[in-house]
This record gives sequence, structure tokens and C-alpha cells, in this order.
Amino acid sequence: MAYRVVFGRISHESNSFSPVPTDLQAFGGEDIAEGQEVFERHRGTRTAIGGFMDVAGELDLELIPTLAAHAVPSAPVAATAHAWMKGRLVDGIRAAGRIDGLLLDLHGAMLVEGLGDGDGGRAGDGDGDILRACRDLVGPGVPIVSVLDLHANITRAMVECSDALVVYRTNPHVDMYERGVEAARLLAGVLGGRVRPVQALAKPPMLPPTINQRTGEGPMVALLARAAEWEARPGIVRVGIAPAFPYNDFGEAGLGVVAVADGDAALARAAADDVAALAWEIRGRFLKTLPEPAAALAEAMGRAARPVVLADVADNPGGGGTGDTTAVLRACLDAGLRDAMAWLYDPETVARAFAAGVGGEADFALGGKVEPAFGAPVAVRAYVHALSDGRFVLRGPQSTGMRVGIGRTAVLLVGGRLVEDSFAIVASELRAAPNDAEIFRFVGLEPSRAGVLLIKSRGHFRASFEPLAAGGSIEVDAPGAASPDLARFPYRAVRRPIFPLDPA
Repeated sequence: MAYRVVFGRISHESNSFSPVPTDLQAFGGEDIAEGQEVFERHRGTRTAIGGFMDVAGELDLELIPTLAAHAVPSAPVAATAHAWMKGRLVDGIRAAGRIDGLLLDLHGAMLVEGLGDGDGGRAGDGDGDILRACRDLVGPGVPIVSVLDLHANITRAMVECSDALVVYRTNPHVDMYERGVEAARLLAGVLGGRVRPVQALAKPPMLPPTINQRTGEGPMVALLARAAEWEARPGIVRVGIAPAFPYNDFGEAGLGVVAVADGDAALARAAADDVAALAWEIRGRFLKTLPEPAAALAEAMGRAARPVVLADVADNPGGGGTGDTTAVLRACLDAGLRDAMAWLYDPETVARAFAAGVGGEADFALGGKVEPAFGAPVAVRAYVHALSDGRFVLRGPQSTGMRVGIGRTAVLLVGGRLVEDSFAIVASELRAAPNDAEIFRFVGLEPSRAGVLLIKSRGHFRASFEPLAAGGSIEVDAPGAASPDLARFPYRAVRRPIFPLDPA
């Protein structure tokens, strides 16, 4: 008889300093599904749920869906939205009747308004709250295994209320599917009595900026190598490293190492503490100085190979950025840059473009509307090259096969009527994380033919764009809610002292 396993996803990366609110509507549209629709939405995709589904048969798991909800990173989640989603998940578990296990796909950096300790107005650990609700419902005898994003801020509640946490190993996150497969196999091992997982969490006083958290270079290479050494030892199931999402302003924010051992709590503790000690030892490697827009543009123009990516890291919607800051865009337009492409969140511009129609020309005020402190709108006269409903399928290596929608979308050409002789701007009605080259291709633009690509992303763009960016990429220092300079933010709740906010 197959093991009955309930599964679900509630995922949000919350930026305490983002001006973009996160209500239930933020989880709507293409990013929420319930019941059997969860299967339809994720079948054949390179996602964690896609991984659950693909190995369920061979592992003798009967998967029972609840809901799958995701929102683009933004401010902490409204309490009402969190309560509704948690309620749907718990109701789904309850409705399943007898179950043998629970598989979850959480983020690990979701904050929820009103959950903070000691201050009802502060946001607190939403993922831990979900896991606690699940544990309270199913009891201690039903194993819970959850996938977590590499940018999780792992908390005591997450560890206490789960049997095993499976953290992504890659940044950019191109291993979601593999971690889903791993989580399902681990749960099957627990259900079959082959694994008795015990966990240990170590959290040195570190809150490293995300700018140097990539796993192909920098300090994460050394940390993952040390984790692999531990995983080669008998008794260690896995060692997960979450270097943190530093824009979570709450007491347990910070780098975390969670080790899972087979029945040996002391071994799990030794592994977690050792990897955490190495992280503290090399903490300075997480810091990086970036050029300002004018210097970055000059460097890009001096490179012979094209295209060159200008990464506007501080306005990364995938980290809670507004998606409409203008400092880098203004520098490019003021310099008369042509043969370039950019994406921008700007519903007002989209509406004006639709009113003008394809082939029309109009004056536009680009960006700068969500938070004017990050840069005023840029006035341009532009030609409307194309209009779209904004629906497309991700083709890059991250979440491959997922259908997404970014609302009505317009392609504007500044400086000319031919794509190759102008600055092409893709404006959308909805915020998005523009990490996949399809953000241009679905509206008929080919990014590999541009001279410069202005991408509002911190690091995930690399998986899809670096293979076509012959001139490489340049990260730019500019205003935004996801700036790598953490000293710009008014932290209130993180533990102190903590690196790099305080002297080490």
C-alpha cells in the first residue's frame, strides 16, 4: 500500500524595507493553485513540486495536493493573507484523513505582520508558524520534510517542527527540482524506517549581503566544500547552508547551517557548528564594492564583446525591489545609449502605450512611481513597438516550464523605430523577477543581439543571461530596496551585534 503524503507550497521572500505591500492579491494570478490544479501547474517543470511528482511513483508515495502559492518578493505578508493560506494548507491536510507524511516547499524568509516577538506590530517568522501549525495538526509521529530556499533565515521553530530541512545548493537557484527529488526520497526513507533524522542548527552572528552569496564563486564555494566533507562521513544525511536574506528585519535573521544526521544528535551538532565556524572565519569575503551607474556604463561601453549586462542589483524585484527605480536607466538614456534593452515595472506607462497603440508615438514618464526617493521618473518620447498580454513560459534553467504572467506588457523604443538602433524598454503591469531571457523573447526581442542589457536582478539573471552575454556582467551600485549596502537600512529587530552592521 502506498504511503499517503500531503504536499503544498507557500513561498514568499519578505523584504522589511520594501515599499511594495503583500496582500493576498499578490499571491494571485499565475502564482496560486489549489487541489488538482497544483498537479497541472507543476507537471513537467523544474521546480521542487515537479521533483516531488516525478519520483512519487517509484517511491510508492501517493501525493495529495493542498495549495501552491507564491508571490514576488515584497514587504512582509499581511496577517490576513498568511492566515488564509495557512488555513487552506491545514484544511487540506485535515481533509486528507489518514496520512503518513508531509512534504512542503517553503522559502524560509517569509515574514508576517504581527508575528514578531514582544511587539505585535512587528513581522515575524511565517515559515516557522506554518510548520508549527502542521506539526500541531499531525502530531510527532508523522514526518515533515520541507525544501527551503538558499536565502532562508532558518529559525528554531523551523527546525523543531520539521524532521528534515532540505536547502537549495545553488545560487542562482537551478536545483529546485533536484531538492524536491531529494526531499521526497528522504521522506520515503523515513517512512520506510531506513533513516531516523535528527537536526542541529548553528547561527553565527552574521547577516551577509546577498551580493556575494553565489555558489559558483566566493565564500560559498568553501562552505559547500566543507559541507560535502561532512556529508561524506557515515551518519550524516545532509548539511544545508543558508547564507541568509539580509532584508528580513527580525530576531533570528542571519546565516544558518542545518545538519541532518541519522539518529546521532551529537554528530549533527558537530557538523553544523564546524561549517558555521568556517563561515564566521571567512565572513569578510561576503562583502563587495560596486561601481556607480556612470562608471559601470563607461566600463560596459569599453568592453569589445557584447552584450554586456548591467545588473541593477539594488532594484532586484526578486529581493523586494520596486522594479521601477531610475538611476541606472537615466544614466543610460542621458548618455544616448542605443542598441540596448531593459525591463521596467510601470503600469502607468503600459496604459499609455496601449492607448497609443502599436506604431503610435507618445511622451512617457518612465519609472520612479512606487518610491520617488529611489529616483524620479525619466521623461522620454518613445515609439510603441509591440503590445502583449504578458503571458509566457519560462525557458531558462530556473523553474523551467512554469507559466507566468506579468500583466499587459508594452515594448517602447527610445531614439528610433528600429530595435537595433534604439533603446528597447519592456514595461509591464505587474512586478516580476526578470531572471529569464524570455522576458525579452516573448515580445519578439532577442537579447543576444543587444549591446547592453539593463537587468534588475541581483544574481539569478546569471543562469539565463550569462550564456548569451559575451561581454560579461557588471553589478551597479544605485538606490533601491535591495541595496547590498546594508548600512542604508534602519534595522530595528535583528540581534546585535551582527556582522557587517557592527564591528566584528
